[in-house]
Amino acid sequence: MLVWVMIISVLFFVLVLGAAYMFQEKLIFVPEKTPLNFKYEFGGNWSERNYAVAGATLNAVHFKVDNPEGVVIYFHGNAGSLASWGYVGLDFTRLNQDVIVFDYRGYGKSSGRISSEKQLLKDAQHVYDKTVDEYGEGKIRVYGRSLGSGIAAYLAKENNPIALVLETPYTSLNRLGGEIYPKLITKLMKYKLSTFKIVNDVDCPIYIFHGTDDQLIGYHHAEELIQQNLGIKLYTIEEGKHNNLPEFPEYHIALAEIFSKDE
Repeated sequence: MLVWVMIISVLFFVLVLGAAYMFQEKLIFVPEKTPLNFKYEFGGNWSERNYAVAGATLNAVHFKVDNPEGVVIYFHGNAGSLASWGYVGLDFTRLNQDVIVFDYRGYGKSSGRISSEKQLLKDAQHVYDKTVDEYGEGKIRVYGRSLGSGIAAYLAKENNPIALVLETPYTSLNRLGGEIYPKLITKLMKYKLSTFKIVNDVDCPIYIFHGTDDQLIGYHHAEELIQQNLGIKLYTIEEGKHNNLPEFPEYHIALAEIFSKDE
């Protein structure tokens, strides 16, 4: 009986690991789908655009101002869609910046589904390249929020934007997963997004926003990224949580400071 219990336990454990590997996208990505005819309602001057990538179309919102000083490419978090994320554009148009925010595959009106880290980063590079064609690379800042922080960091390493801004970033996605799920499961993660490995290879200025009360991506992630690159400027938001940093006046003061530095 004991032998059979051990065998069943091992088989169950193997099945759990196999399921975690096969369906890990469902653990990481929590998209909100919206109909293609869904009407966004944002303030300011904006328009929709689409990017054709291999096997999918990425839906984006492009905020514009008169005589922009630059453009921000914004990489949002792992949940929701442009219906809820698009409003971030207004934080940057106030600073005289154009803004491009797009939905990853399977989010909002974007078609397809995310199947690998390589694919995710290649899609991001495509949006970056199209923005270079439109604005020139000397006008681009990349901004990554939560999940998007690792994507933004990768682009800053592979390209030459004028600044990299990370809000509530992680050291690596699989390490963060190990703080939420059993560590053995996270060793099987296909999605690493190891920001801590590449911050020293980013040539532009790096800025981080992180709240001390972040219960999802702990403040220690920001501290450890700074240990990897002492040139990073950290803006600590006391009592800030994971989803509310823009509610603090000091966030907007710091954001304006960043943009005035990098003009």
